Amino acid sequence: MVKLIGSLLLVGAGSWWGYTVSNRFISRCELLKNWLSILEMLKTEIYYSTSFLPQIFMKLAKFISREELKQPIAKLAEATGYGSEEDLNEIWEHFLQEPVFCSLKQSDLLILRELGNYLGRTDRLNQLERIDYCREKLKLCLAEAEAECLKNVNLYRYLGFALGSLVVLLLV
Repeated sequence: MVKLIGSLLLVGAGSWWGYTVSNRFISRCELLKNWLSILEMLKTEIYYSTSFLPQIFMKLAKFISREELKQPIAKLAEATGYGSEEDLNEIWEHFLQEPVFCSLKQSDLLILRELGNYLGRTDRLNQLERIDYCREKLKLCLAEAEAECLKNVNLYRYLGFALGSLVVLLLV
């Protein structure tokens, strides 16, 4: 009975590991899709609105569908608000270091960091061009992420189960 329970725990732990790793691929795809919609909303607000960046970020925080993104964007709006002592680059860098963005690759974050160099610093048309450029780069990253997701999600799930089963077989 103890061997059976131990075996089930080992197989379960292996499967859990496989699902955890595979969820990182899924999370990256979802985050990139969310970033594409965020950038589209940001572009629309910059183009049609005469609002300042903190007000635009507050609007974004209200319209974002993913709950775990609302809080960091609201903090970004607060940090860029009137009387802020920090530079926008520093604020943007702190924003990109939020735990919700940990599943993004460094190449994804590099594209977003580059966008932060232009927000609020250049004229409206240059900002819109940079947002478009960033969206196109993120679309390429999304295509890559979806290909990785298709290839690796089931692989890691089966691998986790197989490793747990292998450990059980080696111990029994």
